[in-house]
Amino acid sequence: MHKIVLLSCAFIFTACSTGSSQSPLSFKTELPKQLREISGISSVGGSIWAITDKPQAAVYKLDVK
Repeated sequence: MHKIVLLSCAFIFTACSTGSSQSPLSFKTELPKQLREISGISSVGGSIWAITDKPQAAVYKLDVK
């Protein structure tokens, strides 16, 4: 059992670490105040959809350009 846990931790550590310090992600813009606490996000086709539940449930389509 301990060997499986140790092997799993080693695999996760190796998979999460990268050789470069540069991230392939880049900052594009800040999200509006209404989207501070996104409960879910999904990509459908070329659109990104986000759902919030505080203070009131709402669904937003995000512009990716």
